[in-house]
Amino acid sequence: MKPTDPTHVPKRWLRVKRDGYLFEWDPILANNSACEEVADHIIFPEKYAANPEPTTPKQKGRPRKNIGVEQLEQKAAEVESPPPFTTEDFSAEVGKGWPK
Repeated sequence: MKPTDPTHVPKRWLRVKRDGYLFEWDPILANNSACEEVADHIIFPEKYAANPEPTTPKQKGRPRKNIGVEQLEQKAAEVESPPPFTTEDFSAEVGKGWPK
């Protein structure tokens, strides 16, 4: 059995027979008679599934509005441009907080 990820290297795992706790393989624990070595595909069956299902449902968004180039140009023409900013306006704006 091969997982879906081609770079996956299976680890060795130990399971305690009594309560099912899982540990990474360790030589000291492997010598313990209360532990058994367990294959990677038994612990993580979702990694080895033929067609894994997505864990979260795909988010649905709003449908795309089909706006043509002509409509965009028309909307751009409708937008009013701001009046030009003159130096008198600028100097009046800058001098607001200063004493006269």
